[in-house]
Amino acid sequence: MSFVSKRVLPYWGLLIFGLAVIPGFFAGGAWASVGIAGGVLALIMVWGEDGKFPSMRRDISIFMLAFLLTCGALAFNSEYPSLSFHMTLQLASIVLPLLVFSSPQVQQRIWNRKIFVVVPWMISSVALVLSVELWMDGPVLAMLRPELIKPDVSITTKYNRGISYIAMLSWPLLAGMYFGSRRRQMWVFVASLIPVLVLTQSRATMLAEGVAVGIFFSAIYFPRAVAFVLRLLPVALMAWPFVFQGIFINNINWINKLPNSWGARAEIWDYMAYRIMERPLLGWGPGVSYKLPIESPNLLIYKYIAGPASHPHNAFVQLWVEMGVPGLVLGAVFALMVLRLAVNLPSRAAPFAMAAWGGCLVLSLCAYDLWTDSFLAMFALVVLGFAFALRECENGKLSFDKA
Repeated sequence: MSFVSKRVLPYWGLLIFGLAVIPGFFAGGAWASVGIAGGVLALIMVWGEDGKFPSMRRDISIFMLAFLLTCGALAFNSEYPSLSFHMTLQLASIVLPLLVFSSPQVQQRIWNRKIFVVVPWMISSVALVLSVELWMDGPVLAMLRPELIKPDVSITTKYNRGISYIAMLSWPLLAGMYFGSRRRQMWVFVASLIPVLVLTQSRATMLAEGVAVGIFFSAIYFPRAVAFVLRLLPVALMAWPFVFQGIFINNINWINKLPNSWGARAEIWDYMAYRIMERPLLGWGPGVSYKLPIESPNLLIYKYIAGPASHPHNAFVQLWVEMGVPGLVLGAVFALMVLRLAVNLPSRAAPFAMAAWGGCLVLSLCAYDLWTDSFLAMFALVVLGFAFALRECENGKLSFDKA
């Protein structure tokens, strides 16, 4: 085992990112398998090599333990206790393996400078192929998966998740290339992603990457002001369900002019706000939002949804409706904790990290189920990417644990 570990560990980070971006570009769900399995195997190899259990970053470990214990406690109060207990165990099976990537020992062992050479070229190559596929409206996917064809929805929406994850991973990769003085590769990388971001069916990805770009350039010139504004966001967003409820009631004509998918989100946020009002303190239970009834005084004017949504499409709405005030506070604390890491990075790295934080926040506010394993894996790999980028910045001497 020790011989295998010595051979494999120096290339393990490269393998994880390579496996995430190639199949993950086309199927976002692959990120979960790669991230979780990659974390477990990295733990086993480093543990076997060092003869002791790798230490995880303390603040993140304490937070994750508090989060899982809160989920378990709230499951007793759940409208569907068995479902909530199952969700708690499922989250533990996702979060704990991903926590491995916070370990300085693991980061050091699996880091490889080739990551910032090989992975961007891999993404650029796949992006060019995918751009053609998107431009032609998905002929290859239609041929391989004809059952996915629907008359009123472009089949290329199946690429949305993978594209959004790659868009977020691009920020630590750009940072690594910048620190490694590979400026020409940076421009090729950016140029290859632009057609994909323009042609994607995911407006959430376009919005997230647009916000990230805005934060990046603003943070270069006004780092303190940008950091201050970003710190206010998690606190302000705690009120989103009720702020939007007022917007929905008073601007229904404007809501009806939104694209169908965004109009559906608006209706979901409206009826979820009423579920929050019914159980504001402790919520309905982790993982049960898709079971909640679609009841609202505005039900008769809904155009897009006729039954319970699969998830709230907003992290703060989901935390509040499922976990009440404890979940809402934990969500804000986690967002601020990660933002603190980003802001406290060396000045050359902070704009990249703040941009990624903003992009991930936008995706969590309008796109995915917060408990989706691939979404959590993407976030963990983005953070790991910045840990590697910092090592590139200091020729392998700087650990993310010092940030």
